[in-house]
Amino acid sequence: MEYIEYMQRKEKKRLDFNRPTFDEPEFKIPCREITNKVEDNVLKRPSNKSSLADDEESLQDSVASKESISVQSKFNVHLRLKPIKDPLPDVYNFDIKSNLVTVTSSMMTIERQYTFTSILDDNKDQKTLYDECVRPILADPFSSQGAVFASYGVSNSGKTYTILGQENPGIVPRALAQIFSENHNQIEKYPACKLVNNQIAFLDDNKANSELMLSMDLLADAKKIRGKLANQWVAIDENHHFTQREVAEEFQQIYVWVSFLEIYNEKIIDLLKPPKSGQSKFERPLKIISNNHDPYILGLTWICVSNIHDALHLLQFGLQRANYAQTGLNPHSSRSHTIFTIQLISEIATGNMSKFEIASYKFCDLAGAERISKTSNTGDRIKEAGGINSSLLVLGRCLEAVQYNQNVGVKRKQIVPVRDSKLTMLLESSLKGFEKFVMIVNLQPNIECLDENLNVLHFGSIANKIVTRSKMPRKFTRRSSRYSHVAGSTVNNSVQLTESW
Repeated sequence: MEYIEYMQRKEKKRLDFNRPTFDEPEFKIPCREITNKVEDNVLKRPSNKSSLADDEESLQDSVASKESISVQSKFNVHLRLKPIKDPLPDVYNFDIKSNLVTVTSSMMTIERQYTFTSILDDNKDQKTLYDECVRPILADPFSSQGAVFASYGVSNSGKTYTILGQENPGIVPRALAQIFSENHNQIEKYPACKLVNNQIAFLDDNKANSELMLSMDLLADAKKIRGKLANQWVAIDENHHFTQREVAEEFQQIYVWVSFLEIYNEKIIDLLKPPKSGQSKFERPLKIISNNHDPYILGLTWICVSNIHDALHLLQFGLQRANYAQTGLNPHSSRSHTIFTIQLISEIATGNMSKFEIASYKFCDLAGAERISKTSNTGDRIKEAGGINSSLLVLGRCLEAVQYNQNVGVKRKQIVPVRDSKLTMLLESSLKGFEKFVMIVNLQPNIECLDENLNVLHFGSIANKIVTRSKMPRKFTRRSSRYSHVAGSTVNNSVQLTESW
């Protein structure tokens, strides 16, 4: 009893045995952020009635609100309609007015309405889609930390056509054309720096030459593959006429790195790493490392490219190794989620100091949700459909949780289950609002997939209500000295992130 009275006089806060104190936080958060919160009196003791989920969400909100460089923006969700050959029956009515979609059917007791950022009917071509959804964001590639462009919809609704295209190029080839055309004078061919485990790594001559040899060997194999993507540059140039953009910095260099992966049965497969002789088609699946909403894949292959032709060859090479199969709904159905990433590193030299900015743009071709009764899947196709439906279900739960937490007056916030699937783990940064998020919802109005289409419209409409805090690109500086020039050939210099994002 005397000990308790002594503790009451000495430090009353430590009697709250079940709750964390400042020096012993119950949940993991970077030490620098905790220090900032204590100094500013922002981090407050949670009440006994609140749950751990409430504490974690409130702390994350306070950390995000403290950032002075954050900018509020909404998820951009665009609805794209696939042309239909046969008219819809009378039991299924699909009415579009401005950005509002109204669905009525004799099979439903009430009508349903869904709102989107914009609606592109079947008369809008690939050029119009790109100019409205993607081109404004890439016009200034370092205005934010990056963006995620996701194509979402049921099977055989035109998702892959939107991302890649066929005779008419999709958004990925057009994005590559815009980046290389508008930044042509700044694109650097020699890979002097690279992002390794979310840290800038400066490559000496030996490592830079190794990267060049890897790129040359892979491109030699990629150019042997005949495909339509490698010859799409002419059609893109006729549509857009991209020109060199004006830059304020005279001494700016931009390094372009690309990667290509797929999520197959909840396993991450590197599509740009060819299998070694004597091994199976793919090596061991890769692992995701996530730290402070900044996930990266350990051991993923990144290739430095300096022109659109090499980038398109690599894209074609990866597609040849992705998993496709025939189903009852689609003769060429994607059996995995594929993500093609373009990573831009900008270096601006001013005297003896170099400033770096990083922006990452992910293009996600999400596999379509399926029902076994409609696809007639058997064997491996059933297992693949289970993995696809599970990851899309988690994505929908994440969108619902993020939108619910933004409602005014919500006392108990929901945990966003980003760790329940590999797809949402890779999209964590955008789902938490640190990157821009653009979703293109592809819809094929037909009576056979009425339930699936309504589900797609529902989640797309939810995502359209989400407001995010898009932050400025990551910036760091590096000072040059005589010692750094001498040691640069033997030491792999790296720069830590100067801010937590």
